[in-house]
Amino acid sequence: MRTLIFLFPYIKSKKKELLVAFFLMSIISALTLLPAYFIQFVFDKGIMHKNMEVVLKYSAIILAIYIVKSLVSYKSNIRFASISQRIIMTLKEELTSKLLKLPMEFFNFYPSGYLAGRISEIDNIGVIFSTSTFKTILSAFEFIIVFTYLMNINWQLTLLLSILIPFYYFLPRNFLSSVSKSSASIAEGNAKLNARLQQTVQGIEEVKNFNGEDKEKSKILSVMRNLMRLNIKQSISYSIGAELIIFLSSLTTVLLMILGGWAVISNKLTLGQYIVFSSYIPKLYSPVQSLATFSLSVQPALTSIERLRFILGQRNELGVSNKNLEEIKSISFADVSFSYTNLERTKEIIKDLTFEITENQHVKIVGANGSGKTTLLRLILGLYRPTEGAILVNGENINELPQKLLRKKIGIVSQKIYLFSGTVEENIKYGVDCIDSVFFEKLMKELNLLEFFKGLPEGLSTFVGENGENLSGGQIQKIAIARALLKKPDVVLFDEATAHMDINSRDNLESYVNNNLKNTICIFITHNVKDFEKGISQNIFLEK
Repeated sequence: MRTLIFLFPYIKSKKKELLVAFFLMSIISALTLLPAYFIQFVFDKGIMHKNMEVVLKYSAIILAIYIVKSLVSYKSNIRFASISQRIIMTLKEELTSKLLKLPMEFFNFYPSGYLAGRISEIDNIGVIFSTSTFKTILSAFEFIIVFTYLMNINWQLTLLLSILIPFYYFLPRNFLSSVSKSSASIAEGNAKLNARLQQTVQGIEEVKNFNGEDKEKSKILSVMRNLMRLNIKQSISYSIGAELIIFLSSLTTVLLMILGGWAVISNKLTLGQYIVFSSYIPKLYSPVQSLATFSLSVQPALTSIERLRFILGQRNELGVSNKNLEEIKSISFADVSFSYTNLERTKEIIKDLTFEITENQHVKIVGANGSGKTTLLRLILGLYRPTEGAILVNGENINELPQKLLRKKIGIVSQKIYLFSGTVEENIKYGVDCIDSVFFEKLMKELNLLEFFKGLPEGLSTFVGENGENLSGGQIQKIAIARALLKKPDVVLFDEATAHMDINSRDNLESYVNNNLKNTICIFITHNVKDFEKGISQNIFLEK
């Protein structure tokens, strides 16, 4: 029921298209039943009376029915495929949008590969909007029509053959529980495998440097073997259910031959009516069989929906506000404490921190590794929320400010810089809506980056591999610095911004900061005490 409630808005949005598709399926269902009806006349009025004209007449009618059915089936399949893919696309859009709105705390619990698996898993939901679903619904009406028609031909034979109907449902049903559990476990296993593979590929250099190939292979194979066992277990369940259905079908055929043969010999059934029974009896069992099979096939979709509902039901990142944020002139922490929480434990990083930074101030954050320096910058950006206390920007609580506008006014050179697959220029201009070409040229010149760009194979158009795999650490930092400053921010955060740069590049950056960012709030994290010493107005000390 929860699944239907969840899907209702998507079904409602495609109501007209689904009604048309369902109407086409109804026509197909009717056309499927007609040939057997006319086959009776081919035998009883044609073959038995040696009348070729009658045989040709009804054969032509049957052929026409098959042609019309094929054309309608084509139209129906195209329509269902279109509806299914559009609904899946809508779900993927919503999930992608949701993931981008989730707070950073959420990503502490779930690795990127795991979440990517959740998006690809949405394809499983397509089965709910496929032709098989609507065929299952229509098969109930087919059952009523066929049962009534066969009862009119020979009610005793119909009732005898109906004894097997319950077996078509209850036998496969016994395996639903194990299939349901294995579907959920397989989906979880695939997500974990994606996460493990992605982590290994992203860290392949470290893996090779520390001879960790065998260790990583062992971890990946362990996940794969577990996934293999789950798949085998599910395949066994599917096979048992399928083989039982095949056995029942064979048993039905044998019973029909015995009982139907006796009825024909006893003149209680014509040969044509026997052929009708042979054609229609499977349609007496197929609704029950479809129901049991559908329950099996739709289980992965139901599992995917539950996972999708879980993510879509998560709390969005705070900071959706209509307030306007003018130039940032002050940032203050008032008794701020912060703790990281993950699946294993909660660890306090910052405790009772109080300070204020006003416009024109350049501040250095000082502290040992693990004291929370980078975390402090993330708190300023609103990526994390204080456990206690308040962070104020221009005297207003950061939680009540629009996060997009806040981050638009803050530039950051992260300790862990991420470059996107694209050109150098695209990475520098990332996140800047309106590019001032004059300012861009001026900035590159003042940062002394023009020579750096000229040294690249294709200048600014040089392709950057995923996360800057084609560049050195210093080159990546230069791109990140240009990216942070191009947006003309009110606040600039430098987190180990020059760790991989040569002395000349460091001096150029420090000169630019002192000459061009005198009226900008700058916050520095650096292990080199000599970096950015000039112009520092206060030091903020963090204790581990």
